[in-house]
Amino acid sequence: MANTHVARLVPSLIGVVTAIAFAGVLRLFPEEMFLDTGKRIVMFALAALAAPPTVFAMRRLARPFGQDPGSFLYAANTGAIAFDSIATGFAPQVYGHQGPASHVVLAVIVFGLFSILLVDQVFPARDRENLR
Repeated sequence: MANTHVARLVPSLIGVVTAIAFAGVLRLFPEEMFLDTGKRIVMFALAALAAPPTVFAMRRLARPFGQDPGSFLYAANTGAIAFDSIATGFAPQVYGHQGPASHVVLAVIVFGLFSILLVDQVFPARDRENLR
C-alpha cells in the first residue's frame, strides 16, 4: 500500500523538477526581455509554444508509472505551480530577475501552466478516451 502512495507523488515531483528546469532557462533571459513590450510578447509566445511538448512528454512519462495521462499531467502541473509560487514568494532570485521583471516572469510561468492545461484539453490523450 505504501508504494501506491509513493507512486502518487511521482508526477508532482516530476512537476517540481520540470519547474526547476524552466526556472534555470528563465534565468538565461536578460531582464529587458520581460520589460520591453515586444520582447514580452515573445516570452509569452515561447511559454505557449513550450506547452505541447511538455504535455506530450508528461503523457509519455505516465505510462511507465501505470497512471492515467491526464491525472499525471494535472499532478505534475500542481507540483510545478507549488514550486513556482513558493520560489517566487520566498526566493525570487531563483529566476534571476528583480522588481517589475520578476512580476512578468511569474505571469509568464502562470501563462505557461495555463497553456499546458489548455493543450491537454484541446488534444485529449487517447488513453483517457479508452477509460470512458
